[in-house]
Amino acid sequence: MTAGGQSLDGGSRDYMDRLLATQGQPDPKSRRHHYVPQAYLRRWSSGEKRRRVWCLDTITGQVRQLSVKDVCVEENFYRVVGRDGTPHNRVEAMFAVVDAELARVQSLFEQLDDPDELQFDDLIGLGMTIAMQRMRTAQQRRLRLQYDAWLVAQSPEQFRIYQRPTQPIANCRGTHGVAVHQHVGGLGCNDDQIH
Repeated sequence: MTAGGQSLDGGSRDYMDRLLATQGQPDPKSRRHHYVPQAYLRRWSSGEKRRRVWCLDTITGQVRQLSVKDVCVEENFYRVVGRDGTPHNRVEAMFAVVDAELARVQSLFEQLDDPDELQFDDLIGLGMTIAMQRMRTAQQRRLRLQYDAWLVAQSPEQFRIYQRPTQPIANCRGTHGVAVHQHVGGLGCNDDQIH
């Protein structure tokens, strides 16, 4: 509908430009990647400084307060290997833009008195952050890896598990790869083939 973002203007165009600008940024130093944004978690936090949230351990049943910094976070969760074969964390930089937009939209809705004050760009920002959040969780990664294994089992002549020890994303929670479509009669694959 937007020709890949080309027909966007105003705040939506600015948001898209900020996302695209992350491609050329240097590798972020942060290695602790939150798959639920801290800005979102703070909305559910308690205490004066809004730094702690109540958490339920679904395995042990234990309930306790944890720092927002220590909830829904994994080391190098968004680390990927670029086309040149170099691992990087620029996906984390992209999510920093998404998280900033989420914080803006959350604040807007919390202070909203008149729905007519909302702009179309605000709804685009909300929709984008919801869609991105749905795709960025640890659960979604586990589901994707299970789907990839199923895909390979169903069509081993078309798909295979792509294993590369230098590809950090392939080593999530004990799994060993992602399904890729094989070239007809080919031996390799490239980033465009990863499903």
